[in-house]
Amino acid sequence: MTVCVTNKEKSFKAEVEEAKSFGSRLRGLMLHKPEDVHGGLLLWNCSSVHCCFMRFSIDVVYMDDAMCVLYKEEIKPWRLGKMVRGAKHVLELPVGEAAHISVGDTLVVEPVMSTACLSTN
Repeated sequence: MTVCVTNKEKSFKAEVEEAKSFGSRLRGLMLHKPEDVHGGLLLWNCSSVHCCFMRFSIDVVYMDDAMCVLYKEEIKPWRLGKMVRGAKHVLELPVGEAAHISVGDTLVVEPVMSTACLSTN
């Protein structure tokens, strides 16, 4: 399913896919090529990530239950993400995309058709 993550204060939108199951969260963006990643990946009920078997760096945004941004970082291949206290969901984006998101922002997730949610960075 495709969702649109919107930061209402800054009108940031990104097309992302959802990862709800254990397997889809574990797999994440592993073994993808950078040019094959369009938008990002929203990992529900996930508080930490890794970049094992990844070929490129990603931006990672950690959010609490209310989708309030707690922390963000860039993770390089073969590195572990930070353990963020209170994190309940994680958003993985192509490197540089999280520049539009700040700690303290609240993200709103809206189900949309994949053609309707276009990145407006």
